[in-house]
Amino acid sequence: MFNALWKMREGFVTSAGLILVGLLLQYTAGPIDWSAFAFPLNAIVLALYLLLLIIIYALRHRARLFSFLFTVEAAVPTLIYAAILTVAMGLTRQVAPTSEPLTPLVSLECCPSGPSCLSMPASLASWGSLRYDRSYTSA
Repeated sequence: MFNALWKMREGFVTSAGLILVGLLLQYTAGPIDWSAFAFPLNAIVLALYLLLLIIIYALRHRARLFSFLFTVEAAVPTLIYAAILTVAMGLTRQVAPTSEPLTPLVSLECCPSGPSCLSMPASLASWGSLRYDRSYTSA
């Protein structure tokens, strides 16, 4: 694994690793004061995220990991994991912040959107790799 050309298996392992890192960050960071993430800070974070995406796109031919992110082998597992996480978040009962949590899964106070909020930027970057391919058109 991860020796020759990267295939679907490496895509599933990479996506699962990103979900695990997101969960670990959520459990260790604790609650976040979302009011502190107001205008100046959110604009700066957006600019840094867009800059990171531009750098990854510019270096896609030089770094093997970056070129892998633009393949179907990376995008399909990411979309499958995103669909599974969406169903899990949809089935998770939501409670008010002032009430007692129902289960440990619901007590994730770090992010109101559930356990995948910290791994979603990677999903969005991989979704962009599903692009129109000229090889499918008839000349």
